[in-house]
Amino acid sequence: MSKNTQTPMKKLAPSACFSADYKRNIWQAYPEPGVTPADLLDPGYWSNIAGMLRPYDRIEALVEDGGWWAELLVLEVGHNWAKVMMLREVEIRPGAESGPSVDQMSEHEIRYRGVKKWSVVRKADSAVLVEDLKTKEEAVGWLGAHLKAMAA
Repeated sequence: MSKNTQTPMKKLAPSACFSADYKRNIWQAYPEPGVTPADLLDPGYWSNIAGMLRPYDRIEALVEDGGWWAELLVLEVGHNWAKVMMLREVEIRPGAESGPSVDQMSEHEIRYRGVKKWSVVRKADSAVLVEDLKTKEEAVGWLGAHLKAMAA
């Protein structure tokens, strides 16, 4: 085949390439515990921040209790809604933790409390036994050790 009959290779024009920071934003969102990755697909979920978003922005969502992480792509934005597409989601701490028995847990609650982080609360009187623990697993471990010490 002759060189003259070959189709020239297509090349990207310099005017079609930009720094990603110039064209889109990457946002970090921290949904409250109890919110699921599926909840993020509801356009109304983003109503409070829709004015900040642009199509093709990316959102990295980490649930406040650290249980899952998700990456989303903004497809469309309106005055009080944003349509997003799930790119990936990762369950960070799957499965059940080992620790106190079900009976012992019925008397205590392990709760994520925002700035107070993970806490152990006695249900009978709502007394906070410990707070500012970094993970749910740390709170479960603390409760197990506390119950063991109290039984001794």
